[in-house]
Amino acid sequence: MKYKNSFSSARSFFALFAAAVIAGALLSGCDDASSGEVKSVKVKGGEQCAPPNSECAKPLIIELLGPVKKGMLGGKGSVAPVSNVKVSFQTLPGSDLTVECDNPVSDHGGNVKATIKTGSKIGDQYLKIIPEGFPKAAKTIRIISGVSVGGAGQEVFAGATLPEPVSVTVYDKAGKPAANVPVFFRVASTPGKKAKLKFKPSSTITNAEGVATTVCTLGEKTGTYKILIEVADPERGIQARGIVIEEMAMNLWGLGGLIITVLGGLAIFIFGMKSMTDGLQLIAGDKMKKVLAFFTGNRFAAVLAGTAVTGVIQSSSACTVMVVGFVNAGLLSLEQAIGVVFGANIGTTVTAQIISFKLGLLAFPCITIGLVVMMVAKKSVWKGWASTLMGFGMLFFGLGIMSNELKLIARFPSIIHFFQQFDCEPLTSGGYMPLGSVLGAVAIGTLMTIVIQSSSATIGIAMALAGSGLINFYTAVPLILGDNIGTTVTANLAALGANRRAKQAAFAHFIFNILGTTYMLVFFYAWYWNGQPAYLELINNITPGNAFDGENVTRHIAMAHSLFNVFNVLLFLPLIAIIARICNMVIPVPDDAD
Repeated sequence: MKYKNSFSSARSFFALFAAAVIAGALLSGCDDASSGEVKSVKVKGGEQCAPPNSECAKPLIIELLGPVKKGMLGGKGSVAPVSNVKVSFQTLPGSDLTVECDNPVSDHGGNVKATIKTGSKIGDQYLKIIPEGFPKAAKTIRIISGVSVGGAGQEVFAGATLPEPVSVTVYDKAGKPAANVPVFFRVASTPGKKAKLKFKPSSTITNAEGVATTVCTLGEKTGTYKILIEVADPERGIQARGIVIEEMAMNLWGLGGLIITVLGGLAIFIFGMKSMTDGLQLIAGDKMKKVLAFFTGNRFAAVLAGTAVTGVIQSSSACTVMVVGFVNAGLLSLEQAIGVVFGANIGTTVTAQIISFKLGLLAFPCITIGLVVMMVAKKSVWKGWASTLMGFGMLFFGLGIMSNELKLIARFPSIIHFFQQFDCEPLTSGGYMPLGSVLGAVAIGTLMTIVIQSSSATIGIAMALAGSGLINFYTAVPLILGDNIGTTVTANLAALGANRRAKQAAFAHFIFNILGTTYMLVFFYAWYWNGQPAYLELINNITPGNAFDGENVTRHIAMAHSLFNVFNVLLFLPLIAIIARICNMVIPVPDDAD
């Protein structure tokens, strides 16, 4: 009867887990690239300024997007990129732009890359981008020919004057500097209603070199100040409507408040994760222990048990600590424990997959409903569901706070310079990722996980940084590799007071993750594909959007985390006996040990 009840509980548990996996697959399907209808066109590289008869500094990146698809959990839904659609370019009357495009057909991420060259005409030039077969989705962009702008993107302390003046250079049709052209400077936007932006002068004319300048003083509030520049000389046909540039101001008091807010968001995120984990453990009760005890007959069953338990209780640390306790009590052999630890590494990727979806709109409803249920519920199982729901909401609420605050400073030169210290992007196209930066990012990921004691929280931080544009895909992947090393610390701490067999199980967890991270780092340099590290290119190909351009980067990070752990398990699963021997060599167990 005991085994029958255990089997029934485990069977019910696995049915629930299978349903969760199917739901996740359906949710993921909403993001898959397709060859369907194009509903909209997104463009990066429009609104550029360039002298006449020259190439624009930035390439034109065109992304074709399909219709909005509602997710299973509702909300605004998401759009998928549309592949295999040809794009044509049409210069509007009065414009003489030319477009160079090697492949005008959208790739797997729905992208088309082109280069724009200006002609002899000056002023506003317009280009229409038309997806073939979907004329209603066409988009028109503007390129300003005959004008170049200097002094954009500066950063000062709040209330200070920019060190360099904002300058505008105007050219005539022959490409020569145009003198005596009126130029106007206006306020486009400021971080707040009380944040002032002053110009001296606010209107002027170009000198003999075709240059007009103004001295700008920014307001007292931290944030981005946008300046609107207008060039107007109708008599000579030189006219460009509003050109917007950005300058940044940093208020030290405001920066302190921003840091506190980000840390507060992190605290809410971690508390939400703990609340969700505690709730799930309360719902599951002793079933998780029964699953581990029942499904560890062989290495494959042990991996499934570890995956299932961690996927449900949302904590690989809790699962590995449980394993250490079982080994210490003599309920699991070392090889069975290693199999469960393997599965725990796969199960822990569920959290990253969940937070990679844009479910922020569900945060407040989940917190509200969870709190109400918590207050009225009497049964522990309902309190468990309430805690889980509240934790789910707080997880996304905290992540949203971090992301929103980080976006405020994401374009500040000083902040960018700080994160560039461990930027892992190759210095040249097709080049190698800087080894020192890669190792530094791995070390930072390891340290963050050791301090926070949550690998999921570390990945959440990496996603928030990437979503804000502060780190790129190249840097995020080494960070999550370091996270895999840092998460082994919890199990090893739990094994400090246990017997030598339990210490072996904790050490096996460390070996597994350190070897996996090591060979992945080697792959970064040994195997390239399409000019990119092969693993990163693989993730980029199977996930919608171009992660190297920052598109859909949080989904790419989640996929990189999941695929790494799955591949790691598949690689080392046949080697469990060898890992067990290594553990026996490093931490020998006497024959007469209990």
